[in-house]
Amino acid sequence: MRRLRTFLVLVFVLPFGTLAARAQTLPHMIDIDWSLAPNLPQGFQDSDGGIIDNTLITSGGFAAGETIPGKVYPRGFVHETWGLDLSNSRRRLAVVARFPRVE
Repeated sequence: MRRLRTFLVLVFVLPFGTLAARAQTLPHMIDIDWSLAPNLPQGFQDSDGGIIDNTLITSGGFAAGETIPGKVYPRGFVHETWGLDLSNSRRRLAVVARFPRVE
């Protein structure tokens, strides 16, 4: 506990200018080019994702449930894995796999 108190005191004692000067000395390490992707077919949370063979994927998750014209998405676990081919300029989402449902 004594170490934690000492650390907190040091954080509050250092002047902000000192911290800002340290941050400005960091070397440039990465460039990010952001662009808008197509909307996902439904809202969901707690999914996982990554890039496999130049395809951005998002898999699983949980949906709160929603109704859009012509389609009803029930509340519950999402079983789809959507993929977005990053090499294709048309950028369309497609279902690439489904998790099996456990009843």
